[in-house]
Amino acid sequence: MSLGAAILKSIVEGFTLFYRIWRYAKYDQTYQKSADGAQAYAPGEEAAPPDTIRDWVRSARREAWAKQIGLTNVPEEPGHAASRPPVVAVIDSGVDYNHSAIHGALWLNPNPYKDARGNLDRYGWDFISGDSKPFDDSYHGTQVASLVTAVMPGAHIMPLKVFNPWGITNSASIYGAFVYAADHGAKIILCGWATQKYSRAIETGVAYARQRGAVVIAAAGDRGDDLGSSPAYPAVLSLKYDNVVTVTGVDENDRLVQEYGWYANYSPESVTLAAPGRKLRVAEPRDGRARATSTGLAAAITSGALARMLAANPSCTDYQCLIALLKSSAQTVPALAGAVKGGLRVVVRD
Repeated sequence: MSLGAAILKSIVEGFTLFYRIWRYAKYDQTYQKSADGAQAYAPGEEAAPPDTIRDWVRSARREAWAKQIGLTNVPEEPGHAASRPPVVAVIDSGVDYNHSAIHGALWLNPNPYKDARGNLDRYGWDFISGDSKPFDDSYHGTQVASLVTAVMPGAHIMPLKVFNPWGITNSASIYGAFVYAADHGAKIILCGWATQKYSRAIETGVAYARQRGAVVIAAAGDRGDDLGSSPAYPAVLSLKYDNVVTVTGVDENDRLVQEYGWYANYSPESVTLAAPGRKLRVAEPRDGRARATSTGLAAAITSGALARMLAANPSCTDYQCLIALLKSSAQTVPALAGAVKGGLRVVVRD
């Protein structure tokens, strides 16, 4: 990237961040609380050492969304009936569970637990505030969740909030969310974000999910980097853990997304798949609508596609089987060979 392009990219990213903070300031903060006192989910287990991941959650609806790029042949419901709806855990900024695109697709905890403060985890958990209201007071978690339900209307979303409105989190929240998702039966864990900073909390969380047979769908990130020389997490953990599927974003011509502020990361070693990630219709909090671009959205589409496969193959309950299904249904795009392992792109099938 030339010096001029790098400067322009920095200016655009700075303006984008300013706009998002300004937009958040317009929202009421009914659900915003202090992050002090956030606890790891698993009592008695040693959490990863404290660290702070400061990475703006780069982002990235069911109303004509099936007509967007890559979703042109997705029926309203799969052509099969699942005895148990597939659960997709969304580890992110929370979810607007009142949104028309998501309401009704929310996971309900069959065995809710009431903590000492009376919080009952009926449909997920807010690890930042330490309560049972994982509401999205940013936008990113709602965006990715809406794409999962667009691809697989029968999926149940398990919202696990680990980021505050500025994309800041901590080890206890990250690790706790992975453990919660795996312990509550989610076989698909969506991490539609990336950070350049290594975190043992992320790695131990991924390892725990692997032990419980769960697939972790990770966004490649949006800095235009080769992950081989500029790693992002959890994306590059696909090199170490075979339950991690790393997804980059492509446009309608199967080219890596490259727009002002959004440059899809790539690597023929650590990136598992490509999926549509440009100008997709997504939901935003307070029943909002928008178009968005990011590898996080590509990861969400992949999660929805995998949820469809899980519904069609209910006996396929471990990550090896699920990833094999996902790869076997993918299409080889020769032009992506230098950016994605095997040049594979997600195809949504019934």
